[in-house]
Order: sequence, then C-alpha cells, then structure tokens
Amino acid sequence: MDIKAYLGAQKEQISRRTRQVKDFSVFDFSYIPEEPVMRDECKTLIDEMLHFDVSGIPNHQAIVGSRGSGKTLMVKYLQHVIPESTGLNVT
Repeated sequence: MDIKAYLGAQKEQISRRTRQVKDFSVFDFSYIPEEPVMRDECKTLIDEMLHFDVSGIPNHQAIVGSRGSGKTLMVKYLQHVIPESTGLNVT
C-alpha cells in the first residue's frame, strides 16, 4: 500500500468513527460554553467574590476537585462574567 492509498483509507475510517460528533471544538482545552452548568460548588465561590466586591475584605479560596470536574472552566467563565456584573477584575 502506498502513502496516498493509506491516507485515503485512514481518512475514510476516521470519518466513519467520528460521524456522530457534530462539533469538535468542544474537545478543545480552551473551549468555554456560553452557559456552563451551575454547580453548588460554584455558588460558594461566587458568593465570596460578591462579598469581596461589597465589603473589600478578601477571603482566599482554594478550588480543589478531581481531574476533569470543571474547575478551570468555571474560573475562566467567571473571569468573563464577574467583571460585567461587578467592579471586580478576576485574574
């Protein structure tokens, strides 16, 4: 089998295996959905940010959880949403 034939066969095989995927961008590590699922753990973080916005008294937070649970996604999402609603700059 030559290289061109192999490329064509592999492309066809991969296309068949991934036919059900409609949007591959959701698998990108930098992907942030327009509306992530609101989790109870996130409410505590948001409440502390709002408390700091009102009082100016910082309360440090540690975000822990298992791999793939959405920690980074939630912080990246809050970096966009919090400044729109408050005077805070989340970095």
